[in-house]
Amino acid sequence: VALSRTQVSANVASSLCILLFATVGGFMPAYNQITWALRWLSWLTPVAYAFEAMMLNQFDGTTFFGLVIVDEDGTTNLGSVDGTNYLQGQSLPRAQWGTNTEIKIFDCLFLLIMAMVLDIIGMHFQELTRQWYFNQIRRPQATVMRSSIEKDNNNNNDDSSKNSGALNDDDAEAQVSNEEDSNQPESLAVRNLSYSVNIGKSKKCWKPRRLTIASIFGPLLAKIAGKSLNSKEAINEEEEEEEGVTELSLLNGITARFKRGRMCALMGQSGAGKTTLLDVIAGYKTGGNIEGDILIDGRAKLDSTWKAINGYAEQQDILNPYMSVLETIEFTAACRLPQSVDRSSIINKVISLMGLEEYTNMIVGREKEGEGLPKHARKRLTIANQLVVMPSVLFLDEPTSGLGVNAAALVMGAVRRSTDALGLITLVTIHQPSRKMFESFDDLLMLAKGGKVAYCGELGASSETLLGYFSSLSGEEPPSSVNPADYVLGVLDAGSADDAVAAFKDSSLCKQIDSAIDTDKKCAEEQGPTTTIGRNPGLTFFTEFGLLFRRQFLVQWRNPSYSFMRMSVSAGATFILGLLFFNVQKNIQGAIFSIAAIFFMTFVLVIPMQAAVIPLIEDRAVLYRETVSGTYTRFTYGLGQLFADIPFHALNTLIMYAIIYYLVGFRPGWAYVGYFLFMLFLANWSVMSMGQLYALVTPNEETANGLAGLSVILSVCLMGFLITSSAMPEGWLWANYANLFRYILQGLVTNEVSGQGYNIDVGALIPNITATDSSTSSGNDGRALSNVFAPRDNAKAITFMPGIIPEGTNIAAQGARMLGLALNAGDGENVQESYEDLTDLIECMVENECLVEP
Repeated sequence: VALSRTQVSANVASSLCILLFATVGGFMPAYNQITWALRWLSWLTPVAYAFEAMMLNQFDGTTFFGLVIVDEDGTTNLGSVDGTNYLQGQSLPRAQWGTNTEIKIFDCLFLLIMAMVLDIIGMHFQELTRQWYFNQIRRPQATVMRSSIEKDNNNNNDDSSKNSGALNDDDAEAQVSNEEDSNQPESLAVRNLSYSVNIGKSKKCWKPRRLTIASIFGPLLAKIAGKSLNSKEAINEEEEEEEGVTELSLLNGITARFKRGRMCALMGQSGAGKTTLLDVIAGYKTGGNIEGDILIDGRAKLDSTWKAINGYAEQQDILNPYMSVLETIEFTAACRLPQSVDRSSIINKVISLMGLEEYTNMIVGREKEGEGLPKHARKRLTIANQLVVMPSVLFLDEPTSGLGVNAAALVMGAVRRSTDALGLITLVTIHQPSRKMFESFDDLLMLAKGGKVAYCGELGASSETLLGYFSSLSGEEPPSSVNPADYVLGVLDAGSADDAVAAFKDSSLCKQIDSAIDTDKKCAEEQGPTTTIGRNPGLTFFTEFGLLFRRQFLVQWRNPSYSFMRMSVSAGATFILGLLFFNVQKNIQGAIFSIAAIFFMTFVLVIPMQAAVIPLIEDRAVLYRETVSGTYTRFTYGLGQLFADIPFHALNTLIMYAIIYYLVGFRPGWAYVGYFLFMLFLANWSVMSMGQLYALVTPNEETANGLAGLSVILSVCLMGFLITSSAMPEGWLWANYANLFRYILQGLVTNEVSGQGYNIDVGALIPNITATDSSTSSGNDGRALSNVFAPRDNAKAITFMPGIIPEGTNIAAQGARMLGLALNAGDGENVQESYEDLTDLIECMVENECLVEP
């Protein structure tokens, strides 16, 4: 984690280390079976030391395994094996260093020292990586070399200046102006607008009074004296029950009117409800109770057409970090603008208004990692993304938040130009603006505590109208150099908010607003209803899907944590697996190694699954913003994400196949290769979809990664490789059948081993066997398998674990027993008969009851 720059790279690196440590830890393959090129890793991985210590702790000094001893006359006896002797055949790397107890102590001490060393190294690199990654000067990254506008657009955005583009294009200007004159409303008004949220009913609460002699004996004495229990003659032990309020009122009876071509600042005391008012008017509040009227040119706001005429730029810059500035604006324009307009001219005009010419082909970048656009350019891009749909009403929530004085001036200057050029009704919540910035507004809506209007009207030249009103309210003349924004807030804080609200209700300003709203409503009734289109009527399902597919593909291609890291990790992990299980032999041990290679290859797919969680969670905020604004539907977004993944699944499948298939020596033949490729492609697809599901249903990255890690652990344990389904408790069988990895492993293993012929070599078994049945073994130690097998190296018997042997006496069950027996065998030979395949051998041994459990 300390070495990684991002959480994605840290997750991928940790998953890759887990896979590497697991494969060279000594479980499968064993230490002496690991290729020399990777065996040195066994001395560096903590898993190898932990595995060795746990093996010694579990088996040292114990008696285990059921044992079959075959006499010369063919009879079988039940025996047992000493665990200490069994450990001698398990190829533990440090088995000859000392006693088992000494090795266990060494392993524990080594793990402790390794943990401390890794912690020290991590703390050291934590400071170094901060200097490497986060002390760099932010600068835009020009990774997009050309515009994605059609080739017939001859405007070069890299060379354009603030005075170039469609702003000076007479035809485009005339087209936009005509549309504005015919469609744009002249006013937006709210009347008696209130908003409250249900906070539930408070529970009954009794507040005990302070314990005094009067409070204790007063009620008793009053009762004896026959007096009533009132507050003067007796003292109640408990106060009267207080009823809790069921609703919290955030806005109360707000009446205001906003005009076209003017910027109105929404300000107020702390907690007065500035952003709440903006969200309610814009339609972003889906909960709570809204009362009152929201009127556009005197007509009630219609949800069906509202999205087509408004734009809302949130306080946070929610942008896709892997798109360029131009591509971001173009995508919104393609989704929301009708085909009848000149989209290129509108895009260039918006870019010019917002002063984004020098950033046109720059990638947005990830802000929290110091990449891409500076903060003020991101904010202007957020606003431009709303302006490109040519709205009539523009809502801006704290557009200067987090910006310095100069950067804030750039943003508000662009907003001022856009309001004037496009004839917008602009509402801006703003906090503590400078005097110059404040006086760039035309009007002010000031809210007092409780969500009530303390002022709504013009600022006047140099804010004279505003200062005159509040000076009369406070009774004092404002200082000549005072910031008007600070002055009016100071007046509200120093006086009574209720007095300011009451004074405004009685003022001529309030009466003028009411009169203007009545005039708007009367004109609307005379003109009749108007027709305003909603979403882009030319945007068909397939067009929308094509736009989303193209964007998602570009995003994934440019996202190194999704594309490059996914492919490189898959290539590296499969190459390591290919070396570990290089050129497996055609015997039982080779068959097991083939299955193990497929098992670990399936685990490789988990690494990109966890890498895909974080980018999708980050993109989820973009999804929410764009669907709420009506850019596209969630269904087409999901479909575009699904199909955009397919080329990457296919490429990752080819990379894994080309590396591991021939290194391990999997089954040749086009039919088997084709099935392997198809199955591996489906595995890539399904596992990545599982990670995306976790990203979409969980609230944050930590929960998604935790859920993904837990599901992977359970899937690995219950997929049928470490524990067969026949050995699982019945209560867990459902998890085996519901396990996605079970079917991946089952399909690939069946394709590899079904119909294959494997040689069986038995020998090199556990020495020093002790028979437990003295009546049949005659008390002899060290029985030889003289009739059935002639093992090498003075081996004495074949062992199996009864806990994993399938029940039954059929050929399939006893074949599984044979496999269990052979797993504990090394090189050996059959000296009596020659069997060409496993079936003949099993039938012979079944016939002679060699595999029947005694």
